[in-house]
Amino acid sequence: MDRVQFRGTICGAIRHKLIPTPQNLVTSTPLTTTYESFFGLHPLSQVLDRKNPLTQIVHGRKLSYLGPGGLTGRTANFRIRDIHPSHYGRICPIDTSEGINVGLIGSLAIHARIGHWGSLESPFYKIFERSKKAQMLYLSPSRDEYYMVAAGNSLALN
Repeated sequence: MDRVQFRGTICGAIRHKLIPTPQNLVTSTPLTTTYESFFGLHPLSQVLDRKNPLTQIVHGRKLSYLGPGGLTGRTANFRIRDIHPSHYGRICPIDTSEGINVGLIGSLAIHARIGHWGSLESPFYKIFERSKKAQMLYLSPSRDEYYMVAAGNSLALN
């Protein structure tokens, strides 16, 4: 059997699916169903709201106490739903859902960010006594208790 005839025999066998190819051996169905079940059926997974760019940004900055390992709207008490001092500058106290989920779904404050270890950080200005220079730093709730924090509209007197 010469080389051309052998090649024709193999190509014909592949065409008639007698010799397995990677496409024949590996099916993508289990992988596809796993992705669909995780992203489509998970309670914390949502379809992005694409009405306009602003709604996309707001949708991406939502926070939730609900879901697996979290709370339900019926079991959460008022203490959990109320504003905590550690929310200052991190979670917007105004933007929350209405109805049974009030206080359980909120939004990040406008200048808040998610830190390196996953904690919410808010910006503060560190003001030095003798210089007029101010340095901006982001503090997590565990770090801001070691600083004296004043409101932005208060005067610092000597």
